Amino acid sequence: MKKLTILMATLCLAMFANAGEVIMYYTAPQSVIGTYTVKVNVKLQGSEVSDGDAQWTTPEMTKTELTYNSDPVYQGKFTTPWGGFSTLQIQLYEGETWKDQKQPYDGTTWTEDAVINGKMYVHSTGQWVEAPEGAEVPETAYYIKNNWNGAKDWTWKAMTKVDDDTWTYEDIFGGSGCNINTSESDGGAKWFAVTDITATGGSLIAGATAIFTYTVSTEALSAEITVPGVERTIEEGSDLYVMGNVNGLGWAPNKGAKMTLAEGVYTLANAALQGSGEDAYFSFTTTLASSGEDTAWDEITNYRFGAETNDYVLTSGTAAKLTSQGSNAFKVPNGTYNITVDPSTMTVTVELLGELQPATIDYYLVGYINGADLGCNDDWENLGTYKFVDGKVTVTFTSGDADYGKNYVFVKTSDNKKWYMAAEYAETSPVTLALSENGVEGTPSEKVGIAELGTYTFTLTENTDNTLTLAFVKGDTPDTPDTPDTPEPTPETGITVKVKLDDTITDWDLSKGVYFYVWTSGEGTFTQAQEVNGWYAYTSEATPFNFIVNNGPEWTGYSSLQSQDIMDVTESTCYILHEGAKVEGDDGSSWKLVPEVTDCPNQTAVENVETTTIRIENGTIYAEGTLQIYTLTGLNVTALNGKLNGLYIVTVDGKAQKVLVR
Repeated sequence: MKKLTILMATLCLAMFANAGEVIMYYTAPQSVIGTYTVKVNVKLQGSEVSDGDAQWTTPEMTKTELTYNSDPVYQGKFTTPWGGFSTLQIQLYEGETWKDQKQPYDGTTWTEDAVINGKMYVHSTGQWVEAPEGAEVPETAYYIKNNWNGAKDWTWKAMTKVDDDTWTYEDIFGGSGCNINTSESDGGAKWFAVTDITATGGSLIAGATAIFTYTVSTEALSAEITVPGVERTIEEGSDLYVMGNVNGLGWAPNKGAKMTLAEGVYTLANAALQGSGEDAYFSFTTTLASSGEDTAWDEITNYRFGAETNDYVLTSGTAAKLTSQGSNAFKVPNGTYNITVDPSTMTVTVELLGELQPATIDYYLVGYINGADLGCNDDWENLGTYKFVDGKVTVTFTSGDADYGKNYVFVKTSDNKKWYMAAEYAETSPVTLALSENGVEGTPSEKVGIAELGTYTFTLTENTDNTLTLAFVKGDTPDTPDTPDTPEPTPETGITVKVKLDDTITDWDLSKGVYFYVWTSGEGTFTQAQEVNGWYAYTSEATPFNFIVNNGPEWTGYSSLQSQDIMDVTESTCYILHEGAKVEGDDGSSWKLVPEVTDCPNQTAVENVETTTIRIENGTIYAEGTLQIYTLTGLNVTALNGKLNGLYIVTVDGKAQKVLVR
C-alpha cells in the first residue's frame, strides 16, 4: 500500500474555559476516510516538568460532519495539566500499524494552550486563521493570581466576565503584584507589579480589599480600593536584613545582610553596594526564607519592606519613606555606604563613604569534572579548586559521565557572575569562549568536552573582543626555560597510523579536513589529522585501538566519505585508502573506502617541504603569513605560541616544516 502523505493537512486547536482541556480539529485528505484511524499524539510538558518525566497522550480522533475545502474534519480532545504542550503530532494508523504523521510542534519550544485557542493552522501557508465555521470554540476565560490575604500560597482565581474586553475579581490584596493568564498556569502569564496597577480610592498595599479589572484590548490591570489596607511597620525588637546587591550576596529570598539594632535604630556599616551595572538595588526584610528557590519568595512576602515606588533613587544623607511594598527596590550608585533604618519614622537613610575598590577577578575551570557538578546545575555556587594561575591550571580526569566516559568544562569568574561558554560543542583545542547570558537566545551555551581521561594542562587567554581562548594539551606542558641549555626533546611515544587517499577519490572535500574517529570501547571521538605531503597521521597512547577515517568532524551520512572500520591496531601502520565497490542498493558498506597496508613514507619528508622564513625568539615562533603550529601527533597548539618547548610541525600559508623550539 502506498505511503499516505499529509503535507497539505490543516489543524485547529481550541481551549475550554477550564484550564488545560483542549479541542483539536484536523482536516484530513479524502483518502483517509474509511482507510485510516487518525490520532493526536501530544507531549504534555510544562515549566514544572522535566523532559524525563513528561507525559504523553494519544487519543483517537473522531470524524465530524464539518468539511474544510471539501476535506473531512476530525476532532480530538485532550487535557494539558500544565496549560501547554511541547510536541504535537497527527498520526495515521492502519489498524494498529503506524503509517504516517505530521508534526506541527517538534518540542523545541513549550506552547501555551491560549496561543492557539480558537485558531486553525493551515500547513500550506504556515499561518494561523480562525477556526472553521461550525467548529466548537469555547469562550476564553481569564484568571488572576496573587498572595491573597497574605495566605502565603499564591493561587489562581477565576475572573468574572463583564464583556468580551472586561474581566473583574474582588479580594484582599496580599502584596507584591498579580499574574494574569487565560489558564490557571504560570506559563505565559503576564506579570503586573504594584507600580503597573492603576489604583483608585487609596493605596494598593497588602491588606487592602480591591476590585481588580483587567482590560483585554489594552492589557491593563486596575484596582478600585473598597477597603483601605494598613501599612505594616517593623515590630519592636525584630531582626532586619538588607537584601539585594549588598556585600556580594545577590537577590535571593534566603540571603540578606543582618543589620545591628541599637537604641531603636538599625544600622549596617561599610556596606558594599554593587550591582551588575553602575547602580545597586536593595530592599529589607525582617525574616529570611527557608531556601533560595524562586517559590520561597512567597514565604517572606508579608515581612518585606521597600520604597514607595520601584527603583526609588536614594540620595546620600536624605531620608526616604520605608513602606510595606517589599518588591519596590531602592537604587543607589555603586559604592560603600552606611545604611540606617529608623522604625519609629519608617525611614531609611544612606551615607556614601566612598567608591568601591575594583575587585580582583580570577577565572575557574568548572563543569562536569570527575563526577561533580562544579559551578553548574544544583552546585552552581561551588566553583571548586581549579583556579587559573598565570593563565594555567592542571586537571587530572579520573572518571567521566556514565554514558560516554567524558568530562565537560567551561569557565566562570571568581565572583560567580560571568559564564564563558562555547558557541558549539567542541572537543579539540583551542576553543573560543564568549560570555553566556542565561535565557538570552543566541548567546553561547555549549561546554567543551574532554574525551579521554588523564592529566591536562589548560591555558586561558583574554582577547581584545572580551572573549577567552581556552587551549588544552594532554600530559605535562613545561614552561619555557630561562637558559638556552634545554635538552633535546624526548621523542613522542605511542602508535602512529598514517593514511593517504588514492588519486581516484574525487568526492572528498579536503577543505573540511580529514579526521580520525577513534575508539577503544564504547563511543569514540573525532580528531583532525595533520596533512604532510598527502599523508594524514594520528598517534594513540592506547593499544589496541580502532579507527575510521572520515571527511570532516562529523558523520555526513554518505558511506563514500568514510573508510571501513580498521580494528585492533597494535603497531604503527600506514594505509592507502581506495574507493569501495559501490554496489547500488546495498546497505552502503560497499561504498566505504577500503584500506590497503603499505610502506610508510620517509619520516623526514616534512623537512624537505618548501620552507618559508621562520624565526624563534624566547619560545615564540614568528613568520610572515598564516601561521599554524602542531605537535607531531597533529594537535593544534597555536594558542600556546610563546610558551613552547620541543619539536613541532609549523605551517605558513599551507607550507609545512619541522621546527625545534628551545
